[in-house]
Amino acid sequence: MILRKSLPIISAFVALSFLSDTASFPVNVGCQRPKFQTPSFYVSGKGYELIDCFEKRIRQDYNDIREFIDVRDTTLPEIRYGVLQEAAIGFYNSKDDLIVIDTGRVFYYKGIIGCNFSHELTHAILNRKSQEIGNERWTRYSNFDRSVFTLDDYGMQFVSEGLATYIGNGERNRNGIKWPSNREQLYCSDKYTLGNNLVVDLMEEFGAEAIPSIIKNPPRGNEVFHPWQWQDRTRRRIINQRRNNHH
Repeated sequence: MILRKSLPIISAFVALSFLSDTASFPVNVGCQRPKFQTPSFYVSGKGYELIDCFEKRIRQDYNDIREFIDVRDTTLPEIRYGVLQEAAIGFYNSKDDLIVIDTGRVFYYKGIIGCNFSHELTHAILNRKSQEIGNERWTRYSNFDRSVFTLDDYGMQFVSEGLATYIGNGERNRNGIKWPSNREQLYCSDKYTLGNNLVVDLMEEFGAEAIPSIIKNPPRGNEVFHPWQWQDRTRRRIINQRRNNHH
């Protein structure tokens, strides 16, 4: 059963709970962070239509993603509804296993309501997969502020958003990507596009078999500036694991 709960206007960052670990020096923010653009077919005041649409399809969407990723746990995350201050239509809190959906942003295109939240469902299912393979709750960042992320945090965020974008959104970004070469560029980057570009070849080559290695071994330290080295390392790990499983 889906829990229908309402939320006041909240901050996605405040709602998330992070563990304090090692912190890096803050970057000098000289970029313009992407702003939420309201499409021309935006329709306000339709929150309950969004909820009804979402709740009719959540179980099927959840099961489809769960079966692809190969997760045993069939328990749905908790679902809450509200209006988010940040430019987001939803987010997943791995600590509380909670998806919050912004009912203030309802989209219609050619008369059809948009209620695809497979991206957030993918995050929830990847969290379950991480724990089923003996890894920790996923993801866990050292700080909620991206401007003081450690390099490890950026690496984890890229693969997390990359997998959710690949699986949940069906995107395949390969070409025309300028990879960050310093912390400022990491902060100013589009985590979804870069993350998708980071994982797409591995997912196309190995499918869901690649997911455990990606989760357990995201880019570490300066490796976040050298994505192809990380891809090669991950590819070798998957192939070696495959060989071990056949012996």
